[in-house]
Amino acid sequence: MSTSLHDTAFGIAKYYGFEPIDAPKVCPLDLKLSKSIRKSDFVPNNLLSPLEEKIACVRCLLESGCEQRPASQFVHAVGDLKDGRCQMHIVGTKQAIAEAILMKAVIAVLEHFGAKQLSVRVNSVGAKDALARFLREVSTQSRRFTCDLDQEGKTLLAKNPMSFISDPRYAHLKYDFPHTLNFLHEESRQHFEDVLEYLETNRIPYEIDPAVLGNPSYSNETVFEVVDGKGDVLASGSRYNTLARKVGSKKEMPAIGAVVRLASFKKAIASPIPSKSSTRVFLVQIGYEAKLKSLQVIDELRRARIPVSQALAKDRLGAQLSEAQRLGVPYVLIMGQHEAVRDMVLIRNTETRSQDTVPIIDLIPALRRHLSKK
Repeated sequence: MSTSLHDTAFGIAKYYGFEPIDAPKVCPLDLKLSKSIRKSDFVPNNLLSPLEEKIACVRCLLESGCEQRPASQFVHAVGDLKDGRCQMHIVGTKQAIAEAILMKAVIAVLEHFGAKQLSVRVNSVGAKDALARFLREVSTQSRRFTCDLDQEGKTLLAKNPMSFISDPRYAHLKYDFPHTLNFLHEESRQHFEDVLEYLETNRIPYEIDPAVLGNPSYSNETVFEVVDGKGDVLASGSRYNTLARKVGSKKEMPAIGAVVRLASFKKAIASPIPSKSSTRVFLVQIGYEAKLKSLQVIDELRRARIPVSQALAKDRLGAQLSEAQRLGVPYVLIMGQHEAVRDMVLIRNTETRSQDTVPIIDLIPALRRHLSKK
């Protein structure tokens, strides 16, 4: 896969806070660990990472020191990934905003390369014990379907129920089986509701699909696929909060990642990669409503090719302003509860402290007038 294709994907992902890392390489230790913790003979498709590949990614993240950093880390794995894929990961936060940022970034990359009518198939498998209860119920009810299946279907259902439910050949049965959502704890249920609210607020078409189950060896909580108008799966992702401890970490590392198919896009479209020195704008959000709508602002800036930095996984105003000060940006965009309800954004000059409030639809021309003065 051409370097320009990776560069273009990263140029877009950069707007959502992602930084590059080298693509993880599977080593013998990763293979050994995968054999010790693999839950089943589940065979992932080419957009659902095999366990050993996911272990290599976690090891790479741990070795980079992300576990010790208090801030969330957004990383985009670049390099020659097999089958023409790239990966994006958000580490260090359990908040549903991570799912929203990841899905938005994935969709932005795919749309840039020409993918049409994108939507998200999303589900939640909950925590470990919730998934275990779901699988027991599936096993109990599976006897009702075996008489109507071919021999291959019977074998697959008996050997690996999750593979059976996820198999497109048996999609007509997916709503007849138990749904993972019925086995979620209250915390998982609330988290999933927050994810759906982010999707709705950002006008991302979605469908709750019980056949989207992730990889049982590492997936937990949110699992999703991004499909085009033809129904082709172009990206797949899930949370894997519990995998770091299994790999050797002393504590869990909240994380969510996605694999994006790029090889099918033959021609890379040139896109500038915003550098830290070129970023002159920092977005600050205060309150739940503002966090919901902040991705709309980032989208407007991306389409206008105005580099922006942000800390969407942070809630405190002081922490976000400190990050803006560290970067030395001349302008800060602030969206609080009041602004979010009115679809407004406050533009603040960090040097003079002057500020004015503009509607989101007028943000780009207003911001360009400010930037032209610097």
